[in-house]
This record gives sequence, structure tokens and C-alpha cells, in this order.
Amino acid sequence: MEAYPDLANNYVQIITQWPGRAAEEVEQQVTIPIETVMNGIPALEYISGPHLCAGSPAWC
Repeated sequence: MEAYPDLANNYVQIITQWPGRAAEEVEQQVTIPIETVMNGIPALEYISGPHLCAGSPAWC
């Protein structure tokens, strides 16, 4: 029996929306800055950011 849960496969999902803005604008002004900051997280292994129309999801 383990005293602590397995923390090996944790992830974070960030979803942003900016209604009325073009996908390119959301990518440049929201997604890329978020991914840049996330790249500085210690022990980060993976970032995925499928860019959607007027949305900005990013997983790590």
C-alpha cells in the first residue's frame, strides 16, 4: 500500500479565448507568450499547443 498517489503523469491544460480576434492574433498575443513562460518551468518535458480559431489551448 502506498501512502501517496502516483504523480508521474500530471498535466496542465490552459484554454484562453479572445472573441472577435483572428486566430493569428490570438496565437501571437496569447498562445506564444504563454508557451514561452511555460518553457521556463523546471522539469517540463512536453508542450503541445494546437491552435484553434479564436482559441488558445496549451497542454504540458
